[in-house]
Amino acid sequence: MRLRSMVIAGVVAMSLLATPARAAVITLDSYAALPNEQFTIDVGITDVDDLFAFVFNLSFQPDVLELLDVIEGTFLSSGPSPTSPCSLQDQSCFLDTSAVPYVVTVGNVIVDLSDDPAGVSTAPGASGLLVTLAFRYLGGTTPLEVSTITLVNSDFTELPVNDPVIGQVTPATLTPIPEPSTLALLGIGLAGVARTARKRVRKA
Repeated sequence: MRLRSMVIAGVVAMSLLATPARAAVITLDSYAALPNEQFTIDVGITDVDDLFAFVFNLSFQPDVLELLDVIEGTFLSSGPSPTSPCSLQDQSCFLDTSAVPYVVTVGNVIVDLSDDPAGVSTAPGASGLLVTLAFRYLGGTTPLEVSTITLVNSDFTELPVNDPVIGQVTPATLTPIPEPSTLALLGIGLAGVARTARKRVRKA
């Protein structure tokens, strides 16, 4: 009984000393858009070991944004093996418009049929680009939420990751430019102030 207690205590101590697996971090841009502007949002990753495939959902308000394209990032494609990114055109990036907000499912996988497939890694603090999404801005404000994130390594083991990740798209603040007539009136006013100042100097 005493030996068993010692073994259990040793296992507990070892589990406390073990370093927890580092969670990958998904990054997401926010953007301030002009009316009817076409722009892109980058979804990146950092602190990941041996990434072989990923899939996630991204939600947005359809009265604020129109999704135009999903573009493969450079992270998985930087490895030695080809990849199989999803596409909006062939609907392999599935866009669910049955409810609001709309949700697009985005994914990519390394195509490596060798006996020893390898994923792609980043060092702690380094980052890479998973995917770029192109939108047209229709007006208003919408959160962008990346959720239901699944990362898989070359052993087909799921990797820990922060989930969800939230950004937003907002209207850009425009600085008003004075019209020519306003500038002319301003110039006349400044000239009058200058004449008054000169008269006061002469009287003095």
